[in-house]
Amino acid sequence: MIRKLLIVIFSFSSSILLAQKQVEKLHSDEDAVKFVKDYFLKSDNPDYSWKNFQLVDGDEWKGLYNLSQNIIDSISKQPAHKWQTADFNFDKKEDLVVAGKKIIGGNVVYSMSIFLSDSNGGYKWVPVVPEEYQNYPYYFSLLMFPKIAVPGLRLVKWFPDINNQSSNGNPYSIDTIGFAQEYLVNYNSHPDSAIFKDVKFESLNFDGQRTIVELSDLDKGTSSPFRVVVYNKPGDSTVANGKITMDIYAQLLSTINYSGFKNLPDQFQANVNTPQTFILDVNYADGTKKKVTDYSAGGTYTLEAIYQWFGWLLDYTNQSIQQRRLERKRFGDTF
Repeated sequence: MIRKLLIVIFSFSSSILLAQKQVEKLHSDEDAVKFVKDYFLKSDNPDYSWKNFQLVDGDEWKGLYNLSQNIIDSISKQPAHKWQTADFNFDKKEDLVVAGKKIIGGNVVYSMSIFLSDSNGGYKWVPVVPEEYQNYPYYFSLLMFPKIAVPGLRLVKWFPDINNQSSNGNPYSIDTIGFAQEYLVNYNSHPDSAIFKDVKFESLNFDGQRTIVELSDLDKGTSSPFRVVVYNKPGDSTVANGKITMDIYAQLLSTINYSGFKNLPDQFQANVNTPQTFILDVNYADGTKKKVTDYSAGGTYTLEAIYQWFGWLLDYTNQSIQQRRLERKRFGDTF
């Protein structure tokens, strides 16, 4: 059974609100811990897993691997912070980044979070550590990107990343990240400047569900036709066709260019078992093509930002489908 619907997507904005003590008023480790606990425990839907949250000590990595004393001494000299404030989203208000850990079921679970201020006095939580890597500590130091003078983070990740080993062979990897609008991205001093023709995104779930999103004619006009196909099981699929305006898809294209997509590896291998595989297939206006298959479900922060954009598009499309079904049920096929 194939179901078809027509959807047109325009620009809109939304925000998630939660009143908090202002980040500017945080002065101690205790203040930072209380901010995080209050954020999760005093919300409308409290998450009690944060009840025993504490800041990292900074030396949790020492017991993970059998390292020589010289290497331990060298790594110990690297800067690392428990929490810092900076204006990451350029709204002239301080945001908070926190590295911490909690005990869940007797196991240590690490976290790194950024709390971005919004225009309504609340904060949006941006997790930095993917859920599948929370058994390993992350550390950060604050930095300022050269030339553009915006704050970023130097991350030291202690999980064994087969796609991004440190140059000296130590069992950690380093990322330098910052924000592009609301998305975390890897800093890139030489982004692409390509013009796109078509972009195809494919998500393969471990349960067999397959989702394809296609954007076409990106080099023409002010809107792009798009098509979403969701294969739930053999013989059962949902198809949505529509148009998306340039002010929406321009963010996707600039993020793909910023990722240096043309120079990325053709494949990213999985470090741990991941529930999804993502495929991004790009046709450029000059006739060149590039395809990246990501078995890690987030090979870089910028790729993850691209996947989040498509996730937003799919959520919006699904909401539109549900709304259209309700309208047809209420008003009939004449609506």
